[in-house]
Amino acid sequence: MSKLTAPIVLVAALVLAAVGFVTARPVTLLPGPVPSPATGVACAGTAVAPGQNIQTIVDRAPGGSTICLDAGTWRVANPINVKPGDVLSGAGRSATFLIGAGTPMVLNLQGVPQVTVEHLDVSGGQGTAACRPQCGQGIHAGIDTTISDVHVHDNTNVGIGGMHGGLITNSEIDHNGSPAFYGYSSAGIKAGTGFTVTLSTIHDNYGPGVWCDVGCGGPTSTFLVAYNVITANASSGVRYEVSNAQGLVTHNVFHGNNTAQNPHGGGVTVASSEGLTVTQNTFGGQVGGLAVSFAQGSRAPGLGRDAATYNTLSGDGLQGCGLLPTVVCRANI
Repeated sequence: MSKLTAPIVLVAALVLAAVGFVTARPVTLLPGPVPSPATGVACAGTAVAPGQNIQTIVDRAPGGSTICLDAGTWRVANPINVKPGDVLSGAGRSATFLIGAGTPMVLNLQGVPQVTVEHLDVSGGQGTAACRPQCGQGIHAGIDTTISDVHVHDNTNVGIGGMHGGLITNSEIDHNGSPAFYGYSSAGIKAGTGFTVTLSTIHDNYGPGVWCDVGCGGPTSTFLVAYNVITANASSGVRYEVSNAQGLVTHNVFHGNNTAQNPHGGGVTVASSEGLTVTQNTFGGQVGGLAVSFAQGSRAPGLGRDAATYNTLSGDGLQGCGLLPTVVCRANI
């Protein structure tokens, strides 16, 4: 089985479960802890040693190339741009480091399809409120980007932004965001189109851990958050806002989120959005005590076809259940 087959099979199975409300406890698909970082990663492609210019190598290679970054550290002064189908692969997220050195984003994949980023550590995207939301990003994703076994941290705005479809898996996203961006774009992961996050740890971000924001939806957009550990984020662990994607949040562990004590913050916040099912997660210890909050505001589409079912609350509570007949909470313990 290829390195990405298992997550893709998981995604396909969970998307099928997202159609309509979950009416019975589904079979657990992939038990066990989040995988450990890969070590001793082999890469077949164009080798790049520390001290060589990554952008120059990418520019010389045809689209669809695999660029193999050796163990070492690169100080990135300008965003690294790639071509359609490229694979940017390091020697492991504890071995290959891309550190921003005054750049507004470290990796810029915006608008580029089918790029894979794997086995890297990415940090140091910088910016101020004057250039938000585009600056201060570790990775600005493209179309159907795959991010696997990547540590993204300490970026002033967002760790991973701009996902347009695509998959984030077996990664760690932490300590992203800052007061200048808070409430606007500061987050671990933020996008306005559906995407998938699996098998990852998302913690200590200055904002939501995962944020599917305004317009995240439509008939072909799916938002899936499954089998992650999401802890100690300043806002909610997952925030689904003013959107109508077909969404599913399942088999995650949420603990200690909402450290900024937002009134509707907690494990999962559904804000004026429809189509999200939150099921079979484990909550506990959210600041303010909310596992799931349904909040109705003035912006469309508003709440509807939302559900919290079969979750283990561990003392956390539910807010907004029954605001509308189609906002359903049941069988939570």
